Parts: sequence; C-alpha cells; structure tokens
Amino acid sequence: MFVKLLQGSHYVFEESDILHRVNYWKEIFQRVSANETILLDYPEKRQAVVDALHYSRESLSKAEDVAVFGSTDPWLESILIALGVRRVTTFEFNRLTYEHQQIKTVQYNSTVDIIKAAQFSESNASDMLHSFDYAFSLSSFNHDGLGRYNEPVCADADLVSTRLVKRLLKPGGILFLSVPVGRDALIWNTLRVYGDVRLPLILKSFQVQKRFGSMPYQTVGGRISNPVFLLLPYSEEECH
Repeated sequence: MFVKLLQGSHYVFEESDILHRVNYWKEIFQRVSANETILLDYPEKRQAVVDALHYSRESLSKAEDVAVFGSTDPWLESILIALGVRRVTTFEFNRLTYEHQQIKTVQYNSTVDIIKAAQFSESNASDMLHSFDYAFSLSSFNHDGLGRYNEPVCADADLVSTRLVKRLLKPGGILFLSVPVGRDALIWNTLRVYGDVRLPLILKSFQVQKRFGSMPYQTVGGRISNPVFLLLPYSEEECH
C-alpha cells in the first residue's frame, strides 16, 4: 500500500505479502540452481541482481546482518530472507512499514546522518558501526543529494554515501552496488548516469571483486544498463 504524505511518502507492506514474496523467490532461486529458464519483472535490471545473489548465495546464507539502502518495495529484502539472511535493516528517505520480524526499517535524510548518529548519539545508532556483513545499494545512491526525495541537495552525495558505507560494514564486508552506467549525465533531479568520468569516482574506495551485467558505455550506441558490482572496501592505508 502507498500513502502520500505532506513530506515524503509512506509505503506499507503487510506480513502476508512479504511472506508470499519470500516463498516466490525461494522457488526462483531453486530454478536458477537447476539451470531452468526464468522470467523476471524488469529483466534488464533484475537479471544482474539475481545472478549476483545466486553467485553469493552460500555466504549470504550465513549472514547475520545486512543493510539495504533505498527501498520502496521489499523485493530485495524478500530475496535476502529467502536466501537465509537473519536480519535486514533498510534505510530509506521515505517512511516504510514492512511487517516482517526479520526486517527493520530506518528513515533518514542522508547516509551522512546515519554516520553522525552512530558516532555521536547515545542511542542504538552507535551499534551500527562495522555491524553489517553486507550492504546493498541497487539504483539508490545515484539519486542521493538531488532533492527528489526531500533529502538535502549535495552534488557529491552519491560519492560520500558510497565511501561512508565502509564505516557500517564489518571487516571483509561486501557492498553490492548498482548504478546506471552509460555516458556520464545528470538527469535533474532524478538520477546520475555513470561513465568514464564518474564511475571511477564512485568505485574509488573499493576493490571490484566481481561484476554482473554489461558495461554499455564501452560500446557504441549510448545504451544505459545497471550492472551489479561486488565491492570490497580498501583499508584506509590502501586508500592513501
């Protein structure tokens, strides 16, 4: 259910709906493991995600805590639970109600706010530093700082958010990052597209462990795609 508020929106998904999605994705991944052909909604975007998650399924099944940045529909959270993740914490500009005991939702203005809360607050926010086995930003950080979701406008919020996720990951934790890749562009105030100039900037603090999906900016035609990068943060020493 979708509820429009004066500031932002409220997205509500009941437990029965999420449980149905979890069971659906369990079946999908069983079929993927059996090398069966599957049909997905938004196949150009989600095929790379399914491939990345299937590749990582064994390690994800042992994960205690996973962070998801950006969500107005718990399809990714449902996949993670289907794969055996114990707890999912979703961070979103809009208000969320995801009625499932394994999903926690946190409304925030920017990733910078999360880090500040974790560093300076006496609340449970401090427990989030270096607490996540994995983090996911799938077509999320490319929107950051453009004001579309009532967040503060900041030209480099996407770069800042990606770097700050390192502070939330456990040592050895992996960030699954997907952004639109094509010819460098800013489509105001909707999203950024990452090409020869900005893609290296958003990947700068990480070692690319694996990539799923195509890189169309290297081909003729100017097509945009959404590859998924599995990123291991460099240590502070390696960054310098």
